[in-house]
Amino acid sequence: AAIAKPAKPATVLLNIVRNAFAAKGRFAWLALLPIVVGAVLLWVMHWGTRWDWLRGLGFFIAALGLIGGALGLRKARQPKIARCVTVAERQRLDEEWKQGGATRLRKVLLSATVAAASVALIVFTLVDAFLESRVIGSAFAFFVAGIVGIVGAGIAALLAAGHSLSGNLFGIVSGSNDEESSLSDWLTGLINELAGLDPQAAPLTFGQLRRGPDGSPGHGPSESGEPFVNLEMQTTCVTLGVPFRMPDAFGELYFYDPEDFAKYFPKRVVDFLKTYVDPTPRTPSNQADYDKVVAIGARQGLRPLPPSDGLPIIVATRMSLSFPVLLSAVRLYAIDYTCADAVDGSYVMDECWFSDGGVTSNFPITYFDSMLPSRPTFGITLRGFPPSQPQSGDDQSENVWMPRKNDQGIMDWWTKLAPAVGLGSLVGFFGLLLNTMQNWVDNQQSHVSGFRDRIVTIYHNKEEGGMNLNMPEETLVKLSERGRAAGDLLTRYYTTEEPGRTVSWENHRWIRARNTLAQLEGEFAKMAAVYPEHYEALVNRDKDQLPSYKWNNETQRSTAIQMFEGTADVKGMVPLGRELEEQVEAKETDSLRNGSPTPMPSLVSRPGQS
Repeated sequence: AAIAKPAKPATVLLNIVRNAFAAKGRFAWLALLPIVVGAVLLWVMHWGTRWDWLRGLGFFIAALGLIGGALGLRKARQPKIARCVTVAERQRLDEEWKQGGATRLRKVLLSATVAAASVALIVFTLVDAFLESRVIGSAFAFFVAGIVGIVGAGIAALLAAGHSLSGNLFGIVSGSNDEESSLSDWLTGLINELAGLDPQAAPLTFGQLRRGPDGSPGHGPSESGEPFVNLEMQTTCVTLGVPFRMPDAFGELYFYDPEDFAKYFPKRVVDFLKTYVDPTPRTPSNQADYDKVVAIGARQGLRPLPPSDGLPIIVATRMSLSFPVLLSAVRLYAIDYTCADAVDGSYVMDECWFSDGGVTSNFPITYFDSMLPSRPTFGITLRGFPPSQPQSGDDQSENVWMPRKNDQGIMDWWTKLAPAVGLGSLVGFFGLLLNTMQNWVDNQQSHVSGFRDRIVTIYHNKEEGGMNLNMPEETLVKLSERGRAAGDLLTRYYTTEEPGRTVSWENHRWIRARNTLAQLEGEFAKMAAVYPEHYEALVNRDKDQLPSYKWNNETQRSTAIQMFEGTADVKGMVPLGRELEEQVEAKETDSLRNGSPTPMPSLVSRPGQS
């Protein structure tokens, strides 16, 4: 049942179009209007001798009809709602708009048909007047009348689709209908089953993964307090325009509507969220602040999301795969501190929409990374078969590739403009722009040394993966075999040695060490150049003379000075940077950057998430 589920979107789209045409069918007689008017006018002008004034009258009436139809279409647009209107008022206005949907649809179809009929009448009159050919005029009238039906059905389809998608949280499939065949219900059971839990029990949480089977932290591979399993996912908040790293990014700031979540998740997941009690104690001041925010949400019927340990895996999974239009966006709520209730001035919760994590990054391989990693982070990427890599039908391991040496995997992947001219080439060019906006960071980091040697590529053709939602079982089996082959390849490369292969865990650590040394040498040199003039006096000030973020105590201040300037026994970053720069000036080949892996990664400071 889970495999057959993807066929549902096509059914929903078909129903939308069918309903649209059905709605247009109620007013099919309006499409006959230009034919009737044209036939009457043709008969009058054919038998009458001095009926030229009818042309002017018909042209005037048609012009009025065209203007009236255009105004009717304009009024069918949903009015804009002020930005700081409360969610309750916004929902009330939206409900009023939805309730008038049937009447509005009739008005739009009537206006569209009248406008099109008026165009037909104008065409008939002008052709008859200037070409003096009633046959051509009649042909044009009949032609435009046929276009009326197509245009009217198209408008109805767009209105019905927009109404259906917005009413279903901007997607065709919301996720749950409390049946095993629905997406979220199936995934919830599958995730529990993979963790050794009852598929119908309470959902697996991030905290359970971190604590491991025995329920206590610190039993990871190194037994150093690390999580047993550290699972993280990515979603995109389109309201704020930023990616979110789940589960920790939510903190205690985001709330959910139980009625919304009942559309996304099975009942047992929603019940778990409603009854969850956070066991972590808060300080009195933090508890008071939290209670205030909870009270604001409660007034709107909203509940807080659990902290990261209590968040079910299925919630993050569903939020990370909210493919636009196909799967409904997930609606959460948070306080918009730039808006206040117009009545009492208090803050209110407003909508935050979350969509697919791939909107901002399809390949966030740096999630578990560090400058000097203690264990490898692997990436598995999917790409189409390149011209030099023919597809193997029998051995799926031949459809998987990974660098064996340091100089492999360095070439860029080309996304070529498809052969086309005119509009087709323009559409293709904008597709390249969109791909670049979405994937430029992923594309750059995938070719950097210390990154490319831990990425395995699974090739697929146009009938496999992607938006092929109803693949046959044979194709799914082949893709699964490629995934298994990719895992075997990573395991072999990073646990064994082979003649002719350079890529290994030892080689990877050495590359990362060389990269880190080369980067730090450059950064220390920059630091030594600007520290004396711009920062030395500032760092050495007493804490009462600092502009903000003052030292907590003298120990903090002393530690900062030692890190920058060093002590009698230990060099700080600034003198070390001076010494390294002098060493490089004396002999360029002594630079740690000389002979380091290329291209070298950049050491940048970028915003994190609170």
